[in-house]
Amino acid sequence: MVFAIFDRRTTVAAIVSIRVVMFDTGESLYYRALQRYSGIESVTLVTSRAQLMRFLKDHYKSVDVVVTDLILDANTISSKGARGATDFDGLDAVGRIRKRWRKLPIVVLTRFWHEENVLAAYRAGAHWVVKYQQPARRRFARQVFDIAQHKRVIPDEFDPVLTNRIRLLVDPKLKDTSNAEQDMLFLMLARLDTDQIAETLGWSTRQSLYNRTSTIMARSGFDSRSELLDYCRELGVTADPY
Repeated sequence: MVFAIFDRRTTVAAIVSIRVVMFDTGESLYYRALQRYSGIESVTLVTSRAQLMRFLKDHYKSVDVVVTDLILDANTISSKGARGATDFDGLDAVGRIRKRWRKLPIVVLTRFWHEENVLAAYRAGAHWVVKYQQPARRRFARQVFDIAQHKRVIPDEFDPVLTNRIRLLVDPKLKDTSNAEQDMLFLMLARLDTDQIAETLGWSTRQSLYNRTSTIMARSGFDSRSELLDYCRELGVTADPY
């Protein structure tokens, strides 16, 4: 099993001796945890997005999972977590990987623990987003190992609302749902009636709810509202605590 980790501060010479692709700002503890984990054969290190894409182009079939930092240049982050695009933009790298190699699992590390960043990573195609320091590094290595085998992992530190959103975003059928559509689904799962849902979400007419429900069903291949909601329950999605 081969892992790719993307690390900005590691020298290019290190790429020769290890097999991982890590896009990171200097944290090496996670890299070493992956190296030491018995289930991982090799870790190859690259230092830029361009190197990452070239490596995957040449070695895609031998890579089981990519690990990358979400945002590598702190100067591009505002106090609210807004991001700017640079060559060290992990989110952009995630999107490029997902577009070209749709089945390749991606794990994202981040220091900037804002909900919008976490959701953006999942929308871009991440399979798991983890904050530095959590979980313990060996547990992190084990969960990366599981993700490489296409097992879904939802971090324990997420609150119920965020966990609900992530469960939808990592599902192939519902990954394109917007925040507004997700809010509507959560309220439907809470068994609120049409008028209550429209009032809670600030929609002026019930027709908005019908239109959005129909859009989700058409896009995801569900024949009825009950089928859609049953599917959400099977994913482990629960009602938001409004």
